[in-house]
Amino acid sequence: MWHVLFKLILILALQMSLSRHALLPSLSPMMTRGRKRKLEEEYRNTFPILKFPNEIIFKIYPHLDLASRRAMRVNGRLADIEMEIKYLHRNLDITLDEWCVILECEGAKMNIPRAEIEKEFELLGENTYFKKVTYIDTESERLDDTIVSAMRFLKAKKLTFMASDLSDNELYSIVQNKKSMLCVESNVTESGYMWIYEKMRDRQLDLNHLLMDSNSVEERWSFMEKLGNFNRDTRLFSATNPQSDEPSKMAVLEPSQRSGKTVLNHHLNTGGKQFNIGEYK
Repeated sequence: MWHVLFKLILILALQMSLSRHALLPSLSPMMTRGRKRKLEEEYRNTFPILKFPNEIIFKIYPHLDLASRRAMRVNGRLADIEMEIKYLHRNLDITLDEWCVILECEGAKMNIPRAEIEKEFELLGENTYFKKVTYIDTESERLDDTIVSAMRFLKAKKLTFMASDLSDNELYSIVQNKKSMLCVESNVTESGYMWIYEKMRDRQLDLNHLLMDSNSVEERWSFMEKLGNFNRDTRLFSATNPQSDEPSKMAVLEPSQRSGKTVLNHHLNTGGKQFNIGEYK
């Protein structure tokens, strides 16, 4: 009981100190060495956590939110401790502002400059796992290649990608280190479908479930025809795949008049020997 209370007091003191010093804006990689040394010295003199041994700090870190962890990287010792611990979070929501990327995770909110987002995602990929990552960009005319490419570092059980005009190259990036993915729109071509199907089939990706809206019915049908026996009139499809022995699913959806979404859902079970077509209701 006492050790739990002690830990909670330390966490509270830590978060209050972070709020007081407002260190988050000063974490830019462009910071001069002199400025960083000065900050670390101020941090050491006024921040009591640095007086504790690493064993105590290790017990505190798993209870910190994402923003607090990021803020403490200004101190080299704390930055090293952070990277030695594995973290699990429920949700990470990613949205875009004109000058920054907004990350929200379980109540913590961070505004990351676009120039720093790749490094931030790379660090998160080293020690943090998310149950669900949601990317929302419904305003931009085209996707930001740097941000989308950086998403390859994020490790997640499920990715929901809510943005238009996803291309083959962008698909190749965002599916890395994900177990499941839902994409509401895409301009993925026949080649992109075949690439991800083969990667899933041959277990070269962690991905085992893909659900993707297709803007081009022609690209999807061409993919189905290359993959097996597909009748465009009846929409019936069958093929055999003797190379796999574990279950995995890929579904490619075509647009319809119903709520602007989809009614047809082609499920490809890459682990079985029979592929079927079904209705999406």
